[in-house]
Amino acid sequence: MRTAHANRIKLQTFTTLAFGREATLWNRDIDRSASDVLLETLSEQTGSCVAELRDGMLSAYEGTLFEHHNPFGNTKWILPLGIYHRKRRRFGVQFCPLCLFADPVPYFRRKWRLAFVTICDQHNCLLHDRCPACQAPVIYFRNDLGRRKDYKLTSRTLCWQCGFDLCRAPAYSPSAPDGLSIVTLRSLIAFHDIGWWFQGDATMPYGHLYFDGLHHLVMFLSSTRGRRLLDFIEQETGWRALGCCQLKRERFEQRSVSVRHELLVAALWLLEAWPARFVRAANNSGLSQSRILNGETLPFWFESEIRLTLGAGFAIPTSEEARQASGHLAKAGRVISTAAVGRLVGSRHARAARNYAKRRPAPMTDAEFQCAIERLDDEIRGLRPRSPMRLILQRDRAIVRLMRITGWTARKLLSLSVGDATALASMSRATRPFAGEVAGVLLTYLRDTRRYLAGDRSGDALFISWRGGGIGKKNWGMRLQRLHSVHIC
Repeated sequence: MRTAHANRIKLQTFTTLAFGREATLWNRDIDRSASDVLLETLSEQTGSCVAELRDGMLSAYEGTLFEHHNPFGNTKWILPLGIYHRKRRRFGVQFCPLCLFADPVPYFRRKWRLAFVTICDQHNCLLHDRCPACQAPVIYFRNDLGRRKDYKLTSRTLCWQCGFDLCRAPAYSPSAPDGLSIVTLRSLIAFHDIGWWFQGDATMPYGHLYFDGLHHLVMFLSSTRGRRLLDFIEQETGWRALGCCQLKRERFEQRSVSVRHELLVAALWLLEAWPARFVRAANNSGLSQSRILNGETLPFWFESEIRLTLGAGFAIPTSEEARQASGHLAKAGRVISTAAVGRLVGSRHARAARNYAKRRPAPMTDAEFQCAIERLDDEIRGLRPRSPMRLILQRDRAIVRLMRITGWTARKLLSLSVGDATALASMSRATRPFAGEVAGVLLTYLRDTRRYLAGDRSGDALFISWRGGGIGKKNWGMRLQRLHSVHIC
């Protein structure tokens, strides 16, 4: 829209000239499902490369906010539009009136399509998800339709139904149990795309692990049993969430911005001082682990504390259960791991792995390593230089290349320090036949990747997370299994 108006033409005229009359843009969510042809054509018309355009799509959050993006269905944290022809039945586009008012050229931010973004991290006001005058969804491109003489190119912030200027919408202060909950939410919104996050003493190198746990909690709080936790918050702070209304059962992303905001700050308040405050709230509310987990497989940082503090702990599977589970995985051609066996037998206890140690899949072949490296190259291509996600993928590629060259295990590589890397890079070919290749990989990694990953807590570890310390062997093992399981080039 901004490109069309900058060229002094209406949006519909621009899309017809650029993509042809047969192009279907507004009867689908192009923020989620823009085709390669559309992106390539737009790249030719605007001068922006395809990679930059992809960075503006919601699918760019894959691996950061969610593990997999569904371009044609529901995805966690993405607000649905409820498309019907060229209309929107749901409130999937939010806006901050102060941002639109201050913009030299008003535009709607990509992050305003995210369900957990309920306040403006710049102005600290509650977002709107509809026109405050007529309650219509925001459909900015419909201002072009059916208007000839009275149309203005500056009408992108007007309500398509009643003409109210969204820049003039009131700016409300957000409510919360305490100030720290608002600070936490603003931090989450401001830094949601850095690729990692933390909870208590746990640091998650893959950010979607934190967001998966948070999503389960906000969904639980909207249930009948979750209401007990909201009552506990009111007893402790005097802040009342949701008033006296009973919520109908629906996805978190389909709720209004005010309801989503109150569920989010309630969840963040419960997660403060994790896990002590949450456990106290659950015990006070009479909630057991089975009620909270609801039979779902959740991130380890969340599920482990719930099981250990609110239930009977982790059940230990029998040898026969583990043997049958590993046999089932082998027959299905799936990767056999502690987590995979644990999911089948209902436990993640380490003893589940002892009974299938001889049935582990063979180490990755040279061809499989090459496919994993090519897959990482594809993910890296198009990312901004020195962006957190690009640096993390470059680190992963260096580890995989070293595993392929040396034949060493991931455990051995992850235990290396910067001093060890310097020694390896300086060894002669007479000492190790692969010395030259190893030196090239290590020196490139130290020069182009680690120096930008490092933070105050990085220490002397060679392979580190973004602004953190060394990578956990368990987290890297999960990452390697994903690369191993998708080895078809």
